[in-house]
Formats: sequence, structure tokens, C-alpha cells
Amino acid sequence: MNEVTIFTDITTEHALLAIEEDAKTYTGLYVDMNEAKGRKFVKESAANIGDILKRLDRSRIDKAKDFKTKVDQEAAAIRFRLEEANKPFTLLIEEYNAERKKVLDAENARKKAIEDQAAIDSDYEIAELLMGKYFDDKAKAEQARIAYEENLKREAAEQAVADAKLLAEQLAQKAIQDKQDAINEAARLEAARVAQEAKYKQDAIDAENRRLADIEATKQAEILRQQKAIDDDLAEKARLAASQEHVATVHRNMKAVYIAAGFPEGLAEVAVKLLVKNKVPNTTFNY
Repeated sequence: MNEVTIFTDITTEHALLAIEEDAKTYTGLYVDMNEAKGRKFVKESAANIGDILKRLDRSRIDKAKDFKTKVDQEAAAIRFRLEEANKPFTLLIEEYNAERKKVLDAENARKKAIEDQAAIDSDYEIAELLMGKYFDDKAKAEQARIAYEENLKREAAEQAVADAKLLAEQLAQKAIQDKQDAINEAARLEAARVAQEAKYKQDAIDAENRRLADIEATKQAEILRQQKAIDDDLAEKARLAASQEHVATVHRNMKAVYIAAGFPEGLAEVAVKLLVKNKVPNTTFNY
């Protein structure tokens, strides 16, 4: 890891380490970016490091004439560390922007579906007006021929009515089908948006649960470690106490043997000390 030696007017190794350590506390951070307070916190947190990056780039240009190679290497290292430290916030901003794009796309699709439906309704109304004009023109033509072609007019009129009804029914049916298709498409897009939003929220909940589980596992591991240290310390103290008691018992027994052999108590103590310290020639003492 390259230490800061050139850009000390911008930041220091101690300051970078503090930023990196602080960033670790936000790993796995979840913030509802649709909530203004949370979004403001994330953007301000990202801006703090962003300001340092801007000053770093300005300083890098100024210092590059004399220290180009070293400046670029150190600037790249600082940028990497700052960007890594800023990831908990920049990732949330990127995810928020991506989610907002999905929402806007879905809303635009919904509006287009509504506009398409309006166009279909307008076409349907125009068809009805044309049919009305058709019947008016047909009636006038039939009246003009009524004097010399009564039977032919009647048959033609009946056929025209049948054709007009069929055409009107076909146009109406198509308009209804187009309208239903538009409604179905709008419903599909809305369902897709809702499903995507639910997945995003569930993913965030799962990530938070995993983070909390990791924290709990770390706490439990630390509790076990501390308990083991306590147990090991108690065991060592017990072993030392038992060893000391054993040594004291051996010394008492040896002293008792000397006294029983007729040694005065003070002399018996001296003899025991000489023996246990291996001061008696050609003699080795072990507990």
C-alpha cells in the first residue's frame, strides 16, 4: 500500500485510514433512496469524499510537472482507496438511479398505452361518422332511382344495409379488441413494475438480514473467544496452585523425615533447601 507523501495538503495516511475504517461500517448498508432524508444522507456522505477527489485532481495537475510519475502512482492509489471507501454510498446511488429509470420507463409505457387507446377510440368514432355519411349518401342515390328502378333499389338497399352492418360490426369488434389489448399491455407492464419493485425490496431485506447475521456471528465468536480465555486462565491458575501445593507437600514430607532422623527443625529446613536446589554433590532432585 502506497503511503501519502506528496498530497499531504489534501489528505494524510491517518485521514485515509480513518475514512477506510469508517467506510467498513457501511458495508452492506441499505437506505430507502425514495425517502428524502435517507437519500440526502447518502448523497452528502458520497459528496464528502467526492470533494476530496476534486481537490486531489486539481493538486495532481499542479504537482505533476515536478513529480509526474510519483504523483500519478500516489493519486491512483488514493483514488482507488477513496472510491472503495465511497462504494457503500455510490452503490446505493447507482441502484436508486437504476430503480428510478425502471419506474420512469414503466410510467412512460403506461402513458403510451393510454395514448394508443385514445387513438383507437378516435378511430372508432370516425368509423361511426363515416358509416352515418354512407347511409345518408345511399338513401339519396336510392331516391334518385326510385322512379324507374324500384325493385333494383330495394334489393340494392337491403344488400347495402347488410354490408354496412357487417362492416360496422367488424370495425366495432376490432376497436374493442384493440382497446382490450392496450389494457392488457398496460396491466402487464404495471405487474412487471410491481414485481421488480418487490424483488428489489426483498433483495435489500435479505442483504440486511445477512449483514445482521454476520454481526451476530462475529459477536458470538468473540464471546466464545473471551470465555475460552477466561477458562484457560482459570485452568492455568489451578495448575499453578496444584503445582505449588505439591511442591509444598514434598518439602514438608522431606523436612519431617529429617526431623524424625534427629535433625533440629532449622537444620532440617536447610537440608531440604540444599537438596531441592541440587546443592548436594552427586545428588539430583526431581518432583
